[in-house]
Amino acid sequence: MKPHSSWKRQAILDWRSRTRAHPFAWLLAAAVVLAVGALQCPVLAAGAGQIDSISPSCASVGAQVTITGHGFGAHNVTIAVGGVPAEIVAANGHSATFIVPVGAPLGSTTVTATNPGGHTGSIGFKVCDLRVPEAWGGEWEITTTYRKITTNSITATDDTTAFIRTQEPFGLRPAVEAGNCAGSVSDAHLQIQCTGQVTSGPCTLGTSVQLSADRTNETIDGSGMVTMTVSGNCGPIANTALTVQISGHRLSLNQDPFGPGTTLVKSFVPFASLIGGA
Repeated sequence: MKPHSSWKRQAILDWRSRTRAHPFAWLLAAAVVLAVGALQCPVLAAGAGQIDSISPSCASVGAQVTITGHGFGAHNVTIAVGGVPAEIVAANGHSATFIVPVGAPLGSTTVTATNPGGHTGSIGFKVCDLRVPEAWGGEWEITTTYRKITTNSITATDDTTAFIRTQEPFGLRPAVEAGNCAGSVSDAHLQIQCTGQVTSGPCTLGTSVQLSADRTNETIDGSGMVTMTVSGNCGPIANTALTVQISGHRLSLNQDPFGPGTTLVKSFVPFASLIGGA
């Protein structure tokens, strides 16, 4: 810092002694010299936060993620995921670890770090999976009905009794990593949209899943749509377009950790695994 300060002070004095311009002209010169000095001296420009990397680049709600860069402001940095404030686990001037917060949107989003001076840095990130809220937990009896979009005729009805456990993943990670997903969950509402494509030899399958469900007290009601498009030689697999109707009733608050578990997406949506290439 001192060498930079010396040349700036001398440059200002030289201008002031040589010019006969307006008495305040030397102030303009001082401003120019200081600005140039800030560009040439990295220490003066280090107030702005910058994120250089993030690891992992795709993580579930509740997981720890670390960003690296500079100008974070140590423990005074604040971090948000998709605009939702995150809990800071550890931080220094060039690194910060945070927990992906509940309420962060599913899929592609942005992580933003703001230092005490108000400077921000951001980087792309994916929220890989959502966590089951406390309000959804318990033993559920769920009926899912599938109908052809073209004829409205029922193609299948699935009756499932299983445990939905709070704070467990919804089962979306393969779809988010391999496809394009968006969505959110609250105590009362679930909204998910995913698209993806998988190729195996001469066969290419494209899938699209839309699902919306509402929980009111001890019941779940929802609807959605599933489409699968086929190109190439896929054998007996054909284009499919179905509507999905969901109704469920909670039998108890029991979340037996040893009983048969389920995920909401796997329970409600056929072909969901195809989105993730599974």
